Amino acid sequence: MMKNSIKIALSLLPIVSLVIMPMVAVAQVPDDPFAGSDAPIQEISDVNAVIETIYNWVVGVFWVVSAGFLIWAAMLYATARGGEEQVKKAKNVLIYALVGIAVAVAATGMRSFITNLLSGGAA
Repeated sequence: MMKNSIKIALSLLPIVSLVIMPMVAVAQVPDDPFAGSDAPIQEISDVNAVIETIYNWVVGVFWVVSAGFLIWAAMLYATARGGEEQVKKAKNVLIYALVGIAVAVAATGMRSFITNLLSGGAA
């Protein structure tokens, strides 16, 4: 059982690496990011930009993790070989992954709704 989990984790490693590497490349900053300013946040729009950047990173990581769970569920189902317990585990992982995705989509919609409401309908 543990060997199968290790095999699955190792098989997901290249996929996760391919998804995460572009994010790491985007995260690079110049030598002196604060050149010509006293602080990284000068106005309220800078705070909004920082929050938006953090939100985008969290959403990106979430989608990578949820794709991993979907692939894990598929691997569990494919390697079940008719074992009822393994099939049940695969179905549970799939259900939890889909519920998580549904919650994330609803949260994104709720975020847009709240942004629209707070900005007076001009989002």
